[in-house]
Amino acid sequence: MRPLTLVVGVCVVASTLWSATALAQPELVARAIAEARQTGDEVALVHLADEIGPAGVAECLEHAGRSGRILCAQAARYVDESWAVLPVLVSALDDHDRQVASCAAESATVLLLSMQPEVLGPQEPLPEEAEELLDRLRRLAGDSRFSLDIRAQVVVITGTLARLVGSSTEVPRRALEDSEVVVRRAAVGVLVGRTEPEDVSALVEAVLHDRDLLVVAQAAAGVCEATLGAGAALPEPVAERIGALLRDRRTRPSQLQPLLACLARSDHGQAVALQRLAAQHPSEAVRAVWSELTAEERP
Repeated sequence: MRPLTLVVGVCVVASTLWSATALAQPELVARAIAEARQTGDEVALVHLADEIGPAGVAECLEHAGRSGRILCAQAARYVDESWAVLPVLVSALDDHDRQVASCAAESATVLLLSMQPEVLGPQEPLPEEAEELLDRLRRLAGDSRFSLDIRAQVVVITGTLARLVGSSTEVPRRALEDSEVVVRRAAVGVLVGRTEPEDVSALVEAVLHDRDLLVVAQAAAGVCEATLGAGAALPEPVAERIGALLRDRRTRPSQLQPLLACLARSDHGQAVALQRLAAQHPSEAVRAVWSELTAEERP
């Protein structure tokens, strides 16, 4: 039997084989995880992830070749011991190969998102390692050696962990002022949905002063949710900027959809005025999205 040809029925039988090779050859286990993922074999996926474990991921990311490190960075998101594997992935952000670092960042983000309260429900107190990891990420966020894509991913990881820990989102707020648009786009994605005054203030500043339409539209959606979504009024300058967005023929449905969804749910006087602009947007595609959203909101 070829060791990498996995079917559900042989997972338990294969356990001894994989436990013997997991630490010695974690790259093989990671490759098997990739194949199980592609074939949708969830039983094999869980079993193999248990076999490689944090120690196998760490060994592979330190010693394997490029393709092996990529496989292990991808496999790490399936390891059940999240708090043990996350520091390993954070260390891999400094890998000299950008794809390895990017895969490690993606896996770290997947793990952190899967641990959010809205996914898991109420949780036990977080381990001490959570705060330690957050402090480490905050230091990494200012590392100028990282390429732009890795810098952006560090912002996402740091902001996501800060949300989980209930700590300050200083890193994404600071990143909203970055000169690079890819970093600002990452930052605004982290802050949208937060209602803390300092986060909403940062989003307001982005609405009023950023020149990237996607950043402005996403930040406007965040401010909308925090104000109109809670029955309060938008700051007047923000309402004016949203009005300008809704008149701008350059704006696309993908940019405006979260903002339009917020406006469609509100019956505040400001929202009603902006709703009329949404219905008259210069783009037929945007108007179509608005029609769908408002149809969904009708009883």
